[in-house]
Amino acid sequence: MEEMRRLRDINSALPGLMLGIIVCGVISEIAGVFLVADKLNYTIGLWIGVLTALGMALHMAYVLDHVLDRGEKGAQAAVASRKYLVQACSPITGMSAEYAEFDGSPMSRKLGWSNDRHDWFYSDSYRTVANIGLDYEWFGIDEGQCAAVDRLQEFLLEDARRNQFHTYEINGTVAQSDVLHPVAIIATVAQGSLAANNPFMNEWIERFWNTPMRTGVRRYYDNCLYFFAFLALSGKYRICCLLYTSPSPRDS
Repeated sequence: MEEMRRLRDINSALPGLMLGIIVCGVISEIAGVFLVADKLNYTIGLWIGVLTALGMALHMAYVLDHVLDRGEKGAQAAVASRKYLVQACSPITGMSAEYAEFDGSPMSRKLGWSNDRHDWFYSDSYRTVANIGLDYEWFGIDEGQCAAVDRLQEFLLEDARRNQFHTYEINGTVAQSDVLHPVAIIATVAQGSLAANNPFMNEWIERFWNTPMRTGVRRYYDNCLYFFAFLALSGKYRICCLLYTSPSPRDS
C-alpha cells in the first residue's frame, strides 16, 4: 500500500509544516517592522493568517488520519470478503447460493420477510461471478476466489452450448427445469472471464457478444447485468478515488 505510506509521511511532517508556518510568520513580522507604516493592522492581519494556516494544517492531519483508518480497514475487509467467497462458492461447480451463512454455507433457514428459497444458484447468485471478475480487473488480487470462475464456466458450458439453462442447487443438481434470467447468466459468467484462466473464457465472451438484449416482461434484471458486463469487459469501467487509483493488472 504505497499510497498509504505516502499519506503517513505527509501526516508525520505536520510538526515541521506548522513550524514552517510560524517561522514564515515571524520573518514576515520582522520585514513589516521596516517596510509597513501601519504596523498594528499589519501585525493583526498577519497573525490571523498564520493562525488560519495552522488551523488548516491541523484539519488536514485530522482528515488524513481518518482516510488512513478507513483505507486500512477497507483493505482488511476486502481480503476477508475474497476469502469468504472461496467458502461460499462450491468447490465442484463454482456456484454460490443467493444468501449464505457466515461460514459460507447456503442459507436454508426461513427469513422473516420472505418465504422464498435463497440457498440455490438462482437469480441473485449470478452477480457473484461478475463481482469476482470486476474485483480482479480492478485490483488484481486472488485469494482463491478466481478458481470459482473457472469451475462455473466449465460446469455451465454444455448448457450454454445447448442454450438451455436451469435453476441449480449449488452442487450442480438441476432443481427446476426452467430459469427466469438466462441472459443474466450469460452476461455475468462472461464478465467473470476478467478473473478466469481456462480454455473456455473467450467462448463465453463471444457468446455474450452474440446474445441480444432481452425483451419482454423480465428484461429489467437481465439487461441491467448485460449493461454492467459490457462496461466491465470493455476495460473502461474503472474505479476512481482522489487519494488512490488502482491500476488494472491487465495494464502491466
